[in-house]
Amino acid sequence: MVRLNEKPIVAFQGELGAFSHSAVLEFFGKNVRLLPLPNLQEVFDSLSGNARFAVVPIENSRSGDIGETIDLLQVFDYKIIGEVILPVRQCLIIYKDSDLGKIRKVMSHPQAIAQCARFLDMYGKGWQRVPAYDTAGAVKMIAGGKLLDTAAIASELASGIYGMKLIKTGIEDDPNNATRFIAISKTGTFKMKLKHGRYFKTSMIFQTVHRPGSLVAALGCLSERGINLLKIVSRPIQGKHWEYSFYLEFEGSVEDRNCDEAIKELETRTTHLKLLGSYLQHQPAT
Repeated sequence: MVRLNEKPIVAFQGELGAFSHSAVLEFFGKNVRLLPLPNLQEVFDSLSGNARFAVVPIENSRSGDIGETIDLLQVFDYKIIGEVILPVRQCLIIYKDSDLGKIRKVMSHPQAIAQCARFLDMYGKGWQRVPAYDTAGAVKMIAGGKLLDTAAIASELASGIYGMKLIKTGIEDDPNNATRFIAISKTGTFKMKLKHGRYFKTSMIFQTVHRPGSLVAALGCLSERGINLLKIVSRPIQGKHWEYSFYLEFEGSVEDRNCDEAIKELETRTTHLKLLGSYLQHQPAT
């Protein structure tokens, strides 16, 4: 958790109680003003307005990369200032005056419903599965409509915010399911001094010429210096069929001489390079 001396506005996708909301609290603590927004595009747009920071998902341990987030990092001139890995603990939630005997439907984001398929097959076999735009949004809809026949799958945080009844926690099929979120800002300024060492990572996006061996040559800037590549994702370049940009993460910070030299050489081996920032890797509590 990062402590701030003021209450900045932090944007995130979803309603209050969404897992992105939990990620904001995990990274910044409670000393923030929350700005929930309906989609990732509006979250990124908000950093050109009142929001100082935003927290967005970039990767899930089961479903993989969030391509929209990576594409928006390419479009907007923002910096990554940190990350947080959040376990996905799904809960079965119903209206405060209802009970399980009245439930005929279950509502949530399609991904959350899929993540709880085994539980629903066992305990809610006859329930109609209703997709919603957001897990916490499903809870909000049930609370607002006083729906006695509909359950939601969402976080425990959402249950408390909307005054609902928490029936069961940990109903996800995979108890190790987790989502990695990144914190971003427009200026890139942050009250955390970078340190040397493997517990920092650097992110960037680059493009190479469209010919054999160009990507291998680019990545050689890292391997030749013993820099550990953590992640590489290819994304289609708009307007150029079958050509791709590459989102990259590797160990180390821009303040490390070895990494700085690698980045400078990489600039000579690419047609476009956008440095997204160096930040502390999330270290789960042991």
